Amino acid sequence: MSVFGRLKVHPQSAELPTHDGNYPLHLACVSGSVSVIDHLIAVARMADRQCQRQHGEAETVDRDSCVMAAVSVLDVRRRTPLHVAVINNRLAAVRRLLSVRGFTSGAAPSNRVLRRCRSSDRLPLVDIDATDADGLSPLHLAVVGDGLHSFTDVVTLLLQCGADVNRLPTTTSCEGEFGFF
Repeated sequence: MSVFGRLKVHPQSAELPTHDGNYPLHLACVSGSVSVIDHLIAVARMADRQCQRQHGEAETVDRDSCVMAAVSVLDVRRRTPLHVAVINNRLAAVRRLLSVRGFTSGAAPSNRVLRRCRSSDRLPLVDIDATDADGLSPLHLAVVGDGLHSFTDVVTLLLQCGADVNRLPTTTSCEGEFGFF
């Protein structure tokens, strides 16, 4: 049974990695399947609602902790689902991940005010400037693209949503690759 087929039978599988360390949301971003991404986010939202019902409103419960954990989960290369969607040039998946909002009591992951992607009273739950094991943000990966061409539409979307254009890679493993070392 495939990972996605298993989700229909066992929704808790959304939280489990495959044998190679990828999570279902990473796999959905590889394929660019927005419907599967939506399903996985819905499963996380159901878990948040279940947690709230169990603990009640009296306790301080972060209303979006499961959703934030789902969209921030790291694979073996320390890449978030956003990194994976960018690497695979899946514009619709990138757009969907960047649209995930919540009522979390904490600050937005990157503590930045988003421009166009802003929602009225809900905070973004995806850290648009997260770095992977190589110190690269999704914007870095979109600019590099496939090595021959950058992923222009993805770069544009990331910039519109507030990606930090001044962020440098945090490691030197990619020296020379970006032309500013």
